[in-house]
Amino acid sequence: MYRCLVANNSHWAIFVFDSEIVITNCDIVYNTFGIGLTSNSLAIKNSILWGSGIYNINNQISPAYLQLSYSCIEGGTAGISGSGILPENYVNNIDSNPLFVNTSGGAGLGFDALTADWNLQYNSPCIDTGDPLSPLDPDGSRADMGVYPRALKP
Repeated sequence: MYRCLVANNSHWAIFVFDSEIVITNCDIVYNTFGIGLTSNSLAIKNSILWGSGIYNINNQISPAYLQLSYSCIEGGTAGISGSGILPENYVNNIDSNPLFVNTSGGAGLGFDALTADWNLQYNSPCIDTGDPLSPLDPDGSRADMGVYPRALKP
């Protein structure tokens, strides 16, 4: 998955088994059922997982199959249930509020993700903090975390 917005689902946002899933520059936000993402083989980079209840990630099999880097994970490692994650597979992540411009305010059917503004505010901690080896944002700056790159340069 690349540059995807998965928001306001009233059940799991993403539920994958028996396949490896690679998520890059995605927002998985404000989903219900207490878990935003469930998988048994997962790699996430430059993404934001926020507001999805008790856990943003449910890792089903082994800590060795979960890799998180340069992402914003609400609750940090405490936001991961199941098998947890090995410290060496949790690299350069943050757990600060991503500061979206205007979220839908909650999860489930009563909230409209399409009218929300999932862009990052100018002071977001997710700006210019993605993987330095990723392609540059359209404005020539270091990659941002999340689906929408923030243009800071004229």
